[in-house]
Amino acid sequence: MAVYEGLASPETLQDGESPIIAVSEDKSSISAITVIDDIRGNPAYAVRVDMDREAYGIGLESMVFSLFVVALVGIIASVLLIAIVNKRFIFRLESLKSQVERIGREQDFSGEVTLEGDDELTSLSSSFNRMLRALEEHIVEQRRAESRARTATEKLQLLSGITRHDLLNQMTVIQGNTDLLLNTAKDPAVLVHLEKIQKAAENIDSLITFTRDCEKMGISSPEWQNVEALVKAVFEKIQPSDIGVEVSVGDLEILADPLLERVFFNLVDNTLRHGQGATRISVSSHKRDDHMILVFEDDGCGVEADMKARLFEKGAGKNTGLGLFLSKEIVRITGITISETGSPGQGARFEIDIPPGSYRFFEKK
Repeated sequence: MAVYEGLASPETLQDGESPIIAVSEDKSSISAITVIDDIRGNPAYAVRVDMDREAYGIGLESMVFSLFVVALVGIIASVLLIAIVNKRFIFRLESLKSQVERIGREQDFSGEVTLEGDDELTSLSSSFNRMLRALEEHIVEQRRAESRARTATEKLQLLSGITRHDLLNQMTVIQGNTDLLLNTAKDPAVLVHLEKIQKAAENIDSLITFTRDCEKMGISSPEWQNVEALVKAVFEKIQPSDIGVEVSVGDLEILADPLLERVFFNLVDNTLRHGQGATRISVSSHKRDDHMILVFEDDGCGVEADMKARLFEKGAGKNTGLGLFLSKEIVRITGITISETGSPGQGARFEIDIPPGSYRFFEKK
């Protein structure tokens, strides 16, 4: 027996409320009730009609079937679309990517990318191949230019090396004879001139050494160098008898030009030449933000106030004025800076500012 929702009994029917239509709970049938009045206008009969909903069932099945067909067609169309897109674009794009990565990895700019088809991706591959040809031509020309420059540099180095060697031989003769005359001459006026000649010879010797160092600067790639080992090597070469050294930098290493030892030599030599009263040189390091500060300081007379601003300029100083200038240029190759921050009368203090990436602490295994 079907149960109907909202179906009123004849006793509860009122005028204006008929007919009443209700649907069974299982949606399979529909019923309608109406009231018939007697000749006096009073409700006399309640008529009920029940009917199966066959058309509704058929329509519902048709709708479900239609939705299934639409979903199936959509899935098939999506699969086909994905396959087409993958074949025409994704697969070819992956092929283009792998070929470009191979060329970049092998640095083989003489190769080319191949892509079938006649669309935007094919046009892109053709443009990339043209770029490769242009890049290869540029690299070939650059290598030729580098080869020519290297050959010219080698010739200049050979010529300057021979010239420098001959100049040093002649300077040795001049200095030897000057020393001999200084030991034998008696006339004070002559001795004054001989001392000037001797000083000029020493300056010329320093200039020749300076040209040699400048020639080597930047030729070799920067390399990691242990600070403590370099400082000790400098003191072993100079061997100052009246000045001690204190090094407290741990296993600090600096990425710098191979001429970094020359920088340390110039700083120590600066103390020996100009640091009157100096008895020690200390080398230490500390962090400042993310930079490493390497400090060379002595307990001598310090740098005069009027000299600080031009201390690292070419020609400044009491001798040739080339040592500190050269030091500044050597460290600048790897982005390192050097400055003098001491106080006059309290010793010289040189701070070498090393940026991140140019310092590390060697890990002993």
